[in-house]
Amino acid sequence: MEGLRPYSRHFTSRKGWLSLGFVAAVLPTLSAAAPQVLFEENFDSDAIAFSTEGRIWIRDGYARFRGGEAAVITSDIIYTNGLKGLSLLWDRETSGLDAGEQLIVEVSLDGGTFQLLEGGRDLSGESQVQLPDADRFVQLRFRLEASSFLERGDLRTVVLTGDSDTGCTINCGGPEPDPDPDPGEPPVTAGATIIPDSTWTCGMPGGIPDPTTGELVFRTLLPVNDILEVGQTPYGERTVLPVAGARLTDTSNGLQGSILPGSLDFDLTLPSGAREHESRYTIETSNRDLIYMRNCGVADGDKTRFVARFEAPQRSEYRWLHEGVYVGVREITPDGVALSVYRNITARPGAETVRVPSDNSVRQQSWDCPAVAPGSRQGDQVLQARVGIGGFQSVGESRDGARRIIPITGGSFSGSVSGSVNPGGADYQLTVGGDLTLEARYTLRTNDGELIVVRNCGDYGSGDLTLPLFEAPTASRYDWMNHTDFVGTITPGLRRVTITVFERR
Repeated sequence: MEGLRPYSRHFTSRKGWLSLGFVAAVLPTLSAAAPQVLFEENFDSDAIAFSTEGRIWIRDGYARFRGGEAAVITSDIIYTNGLKGLSLLWDRETSGLDAGEQLIVEVSLDGGTFQLLEGGRDLSGESQVQLPDADRFVQLRFRLEASSFLERGDLRTVVLTGDSDTGCTINCGGPEPDPDPDPGEPPVTAGATIIPDSTWTCGMPGGIPDPTTGELVFRTLLPVNDILEVGQTPYGERTVLPVAGARLTDTSNGLQGSILPGSLDFDLTLPSGAREHESRYTIETSNRDLIYMRNCGVADGDKTRFVARFEAPQRSEYRWLHEGVYVGVREITPDGVALSVYRNITARPGAETVRVPSDNSVRQQSWDCPAVAPGSRQGDQVLQARVGIGGFQSVGESRDGARRIIPITGGSFSGSVSGSVNPGGADYQLTVGGDLTLEARYTLRTNDGELIVVRNCGDYGSGDLTLPLFEAPTASRYDWMNHTDFVGTITPGLRRVTITVFERR
């Protein structure tokens, strides 16, 4: 079979269109004569008659294509033995595609080059075409050209029929398929130890071994709310996933409970293609104890390998989480963010090492919250935000001090910049020796639709000013916020706080 070829033509029509190097007719119904089904795929099991490449998920009743990289399925050879009246029907739907992006349907006749049947960005329902005769076999290919994981195409049914009474079915007259095909080479990082870049070590600068070598602690699948594509910022390409809560499954060591809703999952794609990840979750155990979990990760192919650090109440039965090293696997699926956490991991004997490439061309994100510079004073007021807060989540005395988490539920802001505060995220407060530090992480949406990530840091042991840091799209009118120094104040209120941001003097 020929290699995948880039298809560069862009379509302006929002209704997919049909084209071939030969005449293709759109059929409203199947032929009046009873057709013979040569091929039918409903994607109702993992055993499908297609090979897959890239971001493809098979679920009960559909194949989902996700953008951002290759997403292709190619059928097995479908033998026709010269049958006439070939007709192909497929059911598809696209979502979120921009101009120039498309779900593409192609066919190869008797081993020839793949030719276009359909390409479109706004597709829904069934489509059907009459194919030219093929003497021996055909192959089908479906692929998505889209730039973002948020953009997708779904394929639900594929049926090929021919007008014949010979009783011929798929592979008739052709060789039997290989019952145990060669799976090919494993991904380069399978079983490897990943060496993080020195700017984002995740606490394991010597390397993060394959998590699956250890003992499984728990799994969970977190549904995702509206995915926030911030876009290109000074740090790289930023995506934020607000996640809902979910129960822990496959647990060990008596850890039973759920991850509470309202967390934000931060992903950063660097110019080199490397990815960095951070997320924070609150686990509520079956006996109502709260555990704070903070994850630091790097890319591992389509997945993320992350190091998890837990803060559990010192008085609780879960303080064993303070001991040892915990490494997990994070994967974005059509159903949400899948997490699996392991402990007691070891490097596989003879395992290769894979080094994450550096990106010195971009600003490096900081793991620790920066402190307000000594002598900082308020300048001109920039904006004021009225931020709604939920009930306090108190971990209590833990490994680092007394941890308290204050969920952010929404709100609004006005001034030089105005818009709404998105629900999700929290203020992660820590008290040590009577001194309170805070770190709030949340997102804003401006009135003209741009997304801005906020990180507000404060050390109330040394002063009353906070250090607000903004991460805005570099191509937007708010790029100046990436390069301006700010200070802020926080005024508590009933079920909300008022945050005032000033230019720093």
